[in-house]
Parts: sequence; structure tokens; C-alpha cells
Amino acid sequence: MLARLLKRTGLGALYLVLSPFLGVGFILFLVYGLLTFLAVSLKSIYLFFSGRGVFTPFPEDVIAQKRYLMLQKQTPNQHKGDAVPPLPLVNK
Repeated sequence: MLARLLKRTGLGALYLVLSPFLGVGFILFLVYGLLTFLAVSLKSIYLFFSGRGVFTPFPEDVIAQKRYLMLQKQTPNQHKGDAVPPLPLVNK
């Protein structure tokens, strides 16, 4: 019974000593997160209004764009804006 009381008292004292450090660590974590959020937001806004992209393209996107441009060069006579080709006129 006395051992349990000393264990509880020791844990209470440990929590009492460590709680300010945990609080300071949590506050530093919050400040770091807020500053990072503001910095990334401001950078994104600046890049958006300057006409640049926020993210760099993935390597797969670069390869796909090169293939798409090669296909466009191979077939230059197709109608680019038509979703459905026009029907031929038939006289009855």
C-alpha cells in the first residue's frame, strides 16, 4: 500500500516537473507550424500571380507532354476543335 502511494506521488512529481517542458515544446511546435503555413501560403500566392506554377511537373508528365507534342506533329491535318467529325452531306 505504501509502495503504491509512493509510486503515485513519484509519478505526480515527475508530471509536475515535466509539464512546463511539454507545454513549451507544444507551443514551439504550434509556432513552427503557423510560420510554415504562412510562408508556403505567401509563396504560393506570389507564384500564382507571377504566372509561374507552384509545383514542378512530375517526370511522367514531361514524358507524356513530349509524346503528345510528337503525335501533334505527326498528324497536323486533323480538326483540333471538333469533338465529333462533321457528317458528310447526302443529297436525296
